[in-house]
Amino acid sequence: MNVIYLPGFVTASESYKASDAVGYGHSTSDVFAKYLPKLGVNLTSYDDKTHNHDENVEVRRLRWIYRSYEWLIDEVRQKEYDVVMIFHAFQQFPSDVKRILADLELRTPLVAYSLGSHWDPTDTFRSLYYPDHSMSDLGNLLCADRVLVVSRYFRDVVVNNVSKLSKNIAKKLDAKIRVVGLPLNTELLDNHKADKGFEGTSIIFNHTLLPSKNPFSFLKICSNLLKKYNDLLIIFTRGPERNTDQGTLSLLQTLAKQYPDRVTVGNTMPLSEYYSTLWRSDIQVSTATHETLGISTLEAMYTHNCCILPNRCSYPEVTDGYEQVLYGDEDEMLDKLSYFIENESERKRVSAELARRSLRFSPMNICPKVVDVLKEVSV
Repeated sequence: MNVIYLPGFVTASESYKASDAVGYGHSTSDVFAKYLPKLGVNLTSYDDKTHNHDENVEVRRLRWIYRSYEWLIDEVRQKEYDVVMIFHAFQQFPSDVKRILADLELRTPLVAYSLGSHWDPTDTFRSLYYPDHSMSDLGNLLCADRVLVVSRYFRDVVVNNVSKLSKNIAKKLDAKIRVVGLPLNTELLDNHKADKGFEGTSIIFNHTLLPSKNPFSFLKICSNLLKKYNDLLIIFTRGPERNTDQGTLSLLQTLAKQYPDRVTVGNTMPLSEYYSTLWRSDIQVSTATHETLGISTLEAMYTHNCCILPNRCSYPEVTDGYEQVLYGDEDEMLDKLSYFIENESERKRVSAELARRSLRFSPMNICPKVVDVLKEVSV
């Protein structure tokens, strides 16, 4: 099966607002490039590295996306493909790709990942950066022959909200959706395994500092924990964004100034440093009000962190209902964090169980699901 693949934009040179561009867009695309050929897929991938790093990152990203269309036009005219696959349906738009194929009189089926949606009200990233795009988002998904999504939770949220607009449209979209997850790059994670942890107990917050990740809630807890536990380290792998709220920014700066040796603000760590830090840390925390899958949590689970997670969004699905690590409110989060800080043996037992459960998202568990969908449309 010949598949032409449009990956997402990535950058390793600076911080960027979108987590996929600095994180899983690197690692997951590498997984597809390596494992899909092992499953009988002849993958031809867009791979344009001709960035002008003197340009603003947004300009580079836009040029990269539009050059991918030019590359696609040339490729599909030279060679017959069974499927077009898009990693990020809000970068290369399925409607644009379908128009290219239609104008070239090609009937090549299109499979596209939806990694978030305007039809998920908790996805404030989209409403902040791309307001008034809900209908174009929906139209693009409807243009695809199949829509790959990362969790059952995300599928249900999107379909239920589209049904408020039109039950018929929601039914049509639901028929196209396939829940396949996203693969962890276990090889890359293993290559950066650290030999030892930090001195003292460490908590990692590996999420963007935008409202949808609710960092202010965690920062309030940090104030209590840092006072109570003198050897506690807290690591933020991302820095403030232009849409980080003032309360979060102020409290983060206060804690970093008050505890300069115990609070680290990473400002988007390079992937090698990020993965090494994950292996060294003991506890990972999420306070998110929006999470379609939680690849950062899955990476933390795989690297044997004891993850303390809200009992909402995709987290019950990701942990396979592991109630011991799920909390309902801030008081319960504080209780669970205190318990696992004080009980190392129990923390290690839970982290080992979470690592085992993360293997459901290994490449050899996820990639065959993607290939099954590619085969479904190519028949």
